[in-house]
Amino acid sequence: MTKERMLSLIIPVHNGGRYLEKSLSAIFSSDYPNYEVIVVNDASTDNTKDMAKKFPCTLINIEKNEGPANARNVGAEKAKGEVLVFFDADIVIEKNTLSQFAAAHSNPSVKVCQTQVSPKSINSGFSRNLLATIWNYQLVEMGTQPTFVSTMAFSIDKKVFNEIGGFNTSFKTAGGEEFEIG
Repeated sequence: MTKERMLSLIIPVHNGGRYLEKSLSAIFSSDYPNYEVIVVNDASTDNTKDMAKKFPCTLINIEKNEGPANARNVGAEKAKGEVLVFFDADIVIEKNTLSQFAAAHSNPSVKVCQTQVSPKSINSGFSRNLLATIWNYQLVEMGTQPTFVSTMAFSIDKKVFNEIGGFNTSFKTAGGEEFEIG
C-alpha cells in the first residue's frame, strides 16, 4: 500500500469566525487521511481564534490585516505538504473533496486543480446566493481551460506555487490575486 500524499489546507480568515466552525467541521469529517490544516487569522477582531482553537489545526495569528493574498502566502510558508489546498473560511467541503484533490494531483501533469462550488451559498440572502450561482456558472463554463483560478477552493503543487512566487500581496482585498495566479 502506498502512502497517501500529504495535503496542506490553508484557510485565510479575517473576521470569519461565524463561518469557520462549519468549514472546519466539514474538513475534519473528510474521508482523506493525510492532511494538515493551517488557519491564518488575518488580524480578526471577532471569535475567529476561538473557533479555530476548537479543532486540531495550526493557528497563525497575523497582527496587522494585510489581506488574503498575504495570509495565503504566510500559510504556504508553514505548509509541510506537497500540495497546497486553499479554502476560504466560508467554504464547506464534501466528504470526498480532499480525496478528489489528491487523486487529481496523483497525475504528474496536474499542477493546479479547481473545485466546483455549490450554486447555493451557506450564507443566507439573495445577493449571497446570486454570487454563488455566478461562481458556479463561471467554473462550469471554464471547464478544463480556465483563465484564472478561484482562490476560494483550489489546489496547487507546492513546488509550482514557490516557483511563481506565491500570491501578489499588493492586492489587499480578495479578488485580484485570483487573476494573477491563473
